[in-house]
Amino acid sequence: MGQSSATSVESSGGGSRTALALAALLAVGGGAYANSFQAPFVLDDWNNIAENPFVRWTSLDLESVRFTIANAPLLRPVAYLTFALNHWFGGYEVAGYHAVNLAIHLANACWVYALALLTLRRLPALSQQRAPAPPQASAPWLALAAALVFVAHPIQTQSVTYIVQRMNLLCAFFYLAALYAFVRGRLAASAARAGGCFALSALSFVLALGSKENAATLPVAAWLYDWYFLRDLRRERRSELALATLAVCFVAGFFARGGTALLDYSSRSFTLGERLLTQPRVVLLYLSLIALPLPGRLNLAHDVPVSHGLLDPPSTLASLVALAAMVALAVALARRHRMASFAIAWFLLQLVIESSIFPLELVFEHRTYLPLVGLCLWLPLPLSALAVRRPRLATAATAALVGVLASGTFVRNQTWSSEIDLWEDAVAKSPGLIRAHTNLGVALEHAGRHQEAIASYDRALALDPDSAELHFDRVFSLRALGREDEAEAELDRVLALQPQHAGANHLKGEAALRRGDLGTAIAHLERAIAVDPRVAASHHLLGIAYLARGELERAAPPLQVAARLDPRLGPAARRAFAVASASRGLSRLAQGDGAGALLDLRAALAADPGDAIAANGLAWILATSAEPRLRNPEEAVRAAELAVRTRPDDPGLLDTLGAAYASDGRFAEAIETSQRAENIASAQGDAALRDRIRERVERYRAGEAWVASP
Repeated sequence: MGQSSATSVESSGGGSRTALALAALLAVGGGAYANSFQAPFVLDDWNNIAENPFVRWTSLDLESVRFTIANAPLLRPVAYLTFALNHWFGGYEVAGYHAVNLAIHLANACWVYALALLTLRRLPALSQQRAPAPPQASAPWLALAAALVFVAHPIQTQSVTYIVQRMNLLCAFFYLAALYAFVRGRLAASAARAGGCFALSALSFVLALGSKENAATLPVAAWLYDWYFLRDLRRERRSELALATLAVCFVAGFFARGGTALLDYSSRSFTLGERLLTQPRVVLLYLSLIALPLPGRLNLAHDVPVSHGLLDPPSTLASLVALAAMVALAVALARRHRMASFAIAWFLLQLVIESSIFPLELVFEHRTYLPLVGLCLWLPLPLSALAVRRPRLATAATAALVGVLASGTFVRNQTWSSEIDLWEDAVAKSPGLIRAHTNLGVALEHAGRHQEAIASYDRALALDPDSAELHFDRVFSLRALGREDEAEAELDRVLALQPQHAGANHLKGEAALRRGDLGTAIAHLERAIAVDPRVAASHHLLGIAYLARGELERAAPPLQVAARLDPRLGPAARRAFAVASASRGLSRLAQGDGAGALLDLRAALAADPGDAIAANGLAWILATSAEPRLRNPEEAVRAAELAVRTRPDDPGLLDTLGAAYASDGRFAEAIETSQRAENIASAQGDAALRDRIRERVERYRAGEAWVASP
């Protein structure tokens, strides 16, 4: 009985500690990000969310899910599905996106807490561990300190407040979940429990990969954790063999996805070699920002000059030496200072993809999100050492550290509250960075401050006069200011620099369509679509251009694509096609081509079922055609009734309905309907139509349907 009671008390205490930890994480995280919920879309938020048709759901069903997964850019369907759900529930109201991001960040802090607690409880069992392990009773509070630092650290703002970096947050969530499940599986007492944990780990790994590609390091991370804390640095052939197999699979997957095409540096201002030389300096910058995360040091667009050689700049060689020293330190500390060694190894591993060979931007703060986890797992040990000697001081120091970090996050989020403030901050900190000036120009343009936007673009052009993209950016503000000639000249300059520029070709095609130059419009729009097939407006304008040229068969596909990419264009695209199809169908009917007219009119009704003119023309052919093979009385009645429901007092439509009834042998209804049409035509003064209807009524009274002359 006594043992049972003790177990119950321990379980109860563990539950209350967990609840308190969750409450603390919620309070600190919620307070640090309380002012972030109205931060606007910036930078990649626009093309990934606000202007991305594949996350713009109009219905919540499996087809919408399939559509998003099939078309998700960057092979990150899990992240894009969450953006689509956000749009479905709240449109483009940014507060909902920020709420989800913060929720994921808080969940990730919970994983840090769970991993830290698990790891701290493993330390006493490790051999040759010189650093004293913390007392087991203090493990929950030390794990909470690690999680609080993680959730409050200002460098995390770029992952949490920058909406599109949900990809990063989700990847970390499933990454940490997979690692935790793997460790639980390794510690499981039964094979069944271990199998369940490993299956959950594998599923989480797949979801992490579907959120962001840097999850590919997870097998190595799991192996590292296993080696450090579960196998006590002992070698195990099965583990090494499994890791080697995964490495082979990774290399095979790399080449399956495009291989060397993923190393295309043609759009970058630096080479592969220069990037590799620059990244050690970037890694040290990341470490300095983690160690001293003052809001004044944080920046959405850091300006790190490219390293052109080991001594150009001289800090390149020094950074390489420092990086090598970190690796050596991790090896030297492995046995006796296990957590410190693991923290270094984890930090470097998490940067191995984004700070290596791939042609990404040189530096972004959000890349430190997962690397910070390892450092947070190590943090409890120095805190524990202090707590042994001065427990109150350790508590006060932890509270002060978390408070300072959370305050820094709150201050940094104030800069994120305005797109203009964010980019003015970046320009002030990186005055020589073209991207900062360019995006400030875009932000000013969004705010309607077009003269200032042009000035910002001009400052960027002074740094790169031959940038087609910068000349293109100027076009919109020039147009807004009514400087059309200058805008047109800029478009010509863009196409001279980059003939395949999708945006410039779209705008040139749009202008040509407005002035009736259909051939030029079609050429530009087809070029724009070839470069960027995701722009619904380009497909829509191309379809309109083909319609204007009378090429209905060629118009249908781009109009259908436009309606699929952007449901808001659907009604306009369908209506345009319906009008053109009906027009050509009636023209063919007048020329005696009944079969061709039927095809066009049916296509018009398929595009716009409410098109009364198309329905009327279709019904007339089906009811009165001189070619028996074209007549279909039942379909004629349905089409004619549809037309009359739309316009019930149109004598021409009523005349057609009377003919349809007669063709179906419904002569009483034919006579009644036609007499009504005759009366309306007479009241409207249309004597010719009145007389034609009277002639047909006499035929109906004789029990004969009306058949048009061949």
